[in-house]
Amino acid sequence: MPFICMKINIPEIFESDCTAENPSSEVKIFIAIMNSISSWRRYGLVMMLLFFLLFCPSAFTIPLDEETSRVLKSAETLFQAMQDKNYCLIWQTLTHKTRQKIVDSVYKASTKKGLETVKDKILADFIEGGEIAKAYWNSYLHEFDPEIALRESKWTINKLEKDTAEINILYKKSPNPAVLQLYRENKAWKVGLEETFGARSLIPFK
Repeated sequence: MPFICMKINIPEIFESDCTAENPSSEVKIFIAIMNSISSWRRYGLVMMLLFFLLFCPSAFTIPLDEETSRVLKSAETLFQAMQDKNYCLIWQTLTHKTRQKIVDSVYKASTKKGLETVKDKILADFIEGGEIAKAYWNSYLHEFDPEIALRESKWTINKLEKDTAEINILYKKSPNPAVLQLYRENKAWKVGLEETFGARSLIPFK
């Protein structure tokens, strides 16, 4: 399971003068508590809170909502399927555009080599996890190790809308994250490798 970091915006909770027009009940309670104690105790409470945030983050784990969990699970399923070389499952996790791009690329490469084939046959092979799919994904995995995404990167939800989502995947040795794009298709989240890495031959972290 990748390390997941959620973006949390809580600056108002430390504003003791309650500058927000309509603060939440939680903020009001927090402010009331802070105003009821002396300044040195208030300082100690804040320092203790910061200590726990820095050294005991699990104590403040915020449960993910269902939609966010579905998005993250879809991406994780793809990379895990790659690691397991589950060719059928890999195909199932991809967007229609990505699948079409792969079929077109394989078809063009085959005809360039003088091999007789049709796109429907190539598509059927990828669906079934046949020899074409095996050769394609083994070549892909020769260039990309899914372990990088699964075990050596930090994941952050960058965007979540009705039918589109983005996950920032920051590899520990990379200064910038790969922004993985996902799309809702037929009520399920699919990973857009073509939409994300198209100009770089679908390979992340390259």
